[in-house]
Parts: sequence; structure tokens; C-alpha cells
Amino acid sequence: REGQWRSLNEFPDDASLVALTMTWELTGIFTEGVEAIAELSGYILRARALANSVGWNVIPRETPVAASTRAARLTVLKVRFAQSIEMRLSPQGRAFPDRSIWRALYGIGLVWGSGDLFHWFGGADVPLFSVSGLGHPTRFLPERAAEGEGSTGLSLAFELPVSPSPLEVYDRMSVALSYLRQKLGGQPLASDGSELDANRLFDDRDTLSDAIQEMARVGIAPNSPDARRLF
Repeated sequence: REGQWRSLNEFPDDASLVALTMTWELTGIFTEGVEAIAELSGYILRARALANSVGWNVIPRETPVAASTRAARLTVLKVRFAQSIEMRLSPQGRAFPDRSIWRALYGIGLVWGSGDLFHWFGGADVPLFSVSGLGHPTRFLPERAAEGEGSTGLSLAFELPVSPSPLEVYDRMSVALSYLRQKLGGQPLASDGSELDANRLFDDRDTLSDAIQEMARVGIAPNSPDARRLF
């Protein structure tokens, strides 16, 4: 059906195609200016050679000049907004016992799963934020907890570009951090290692809100189809 992506095994045996879409990742182009235009022109030439061999024609959606300009813009946006929103909890003295970590994380509704990390779903089909260990190892292994091992800190994080509700997840992550501090002790820290007190939490939330608005303004709102393609 027009406008939909389908895998080959979804087509019936007697299906016929009237057109194909060939794509390449613009943010994967590491040249710019004249070199980028030449690289994109080369893609078109190779696509045409392939299509001509079976009697098809290639019609580019945009010129190499326009595509190179868009590639440069997308690369800037990707660098600017490819952010991990992170909060940390660092022990003051001894490491956090893994058994205590498991109990505390399960106590606030996180589940152990993909990547041997803990994830909070909040009713969604995908994790909204995840918890990993700081230092080594970053994963939570049941055998380590059983053997009485510990972790040298916790990292609570989510990826801004693909988050369906960044501010709500930020607030939930803040509550989780407060609960973990109550259960485990330790010192809340920002991703840069500075103290994460109430004022810093509010300031970082304002910064996050500004980033969300800016992403929407340039057409890549968090978790939008364009954002998922770009990031």
C-alpha cells in the first residue's frame, strides 16, 4: 500500500510493484559543501545504474544541493538534541548493596529486564526510563546480588529525542531518585557530578522544557516520527 513500509515476506506470491523507494541516511554523510554534493550525486548515479539494469527509472526527491543543505541542518540538530537526561545517586562511603538496590527498585515499580538493567514502563510498551550502575559493572546480575556484591552508584536516565512525555518522565524519575535516596542513602548528583539539590532539579527541568519547545519549533518534537528517524 502506498506510503507504508512492508517486508518482502508480507507480499503475496502474485504481488506486483509499481514503484520502490531507495533511501540513505543523510546524517551519515561526513562531508559537507561541494564534497557532500558530489557524494550524494554519486548515490543517485549508482541507483540509476542499478535501476536501468532492470528497465526502471530513478527520480530523486530532491537535488544533491538541497539534500546536502538538509544533511548539514539535520546533523546540527542531531548533535544539539541527542541528549540523555540523567540523575545519579552516589554512595557516601561503602557501595550500595545489590540486594538493597533490587528491593528498592522493585518497590517503586521498576522491573529487571533488557540489558540486565531496571526499567520503568509506567503503562507504556517501552521503558520510559532505566536504571544502570555507575562504574563497573553497569548491569545488575542476580548472581552478584546473591553473592552480596555492591554497586558504586546508580544512574537513572532516558533519551530525550525518543521520549513520549519527557517532562512527566523527568518528574517520575525525580520521585524515584528521592525514594532511592531514602532507602539506600547516598548523594544525588547531576550527570556532570555536581550536587543535585531541589534548586538544580527545578533549573534542569526548565532547561528540559526549553529544549522540548525548541525541538517542536524546528519540527522534530520528541518521539515524533521525524525525531525517531533522526535519532
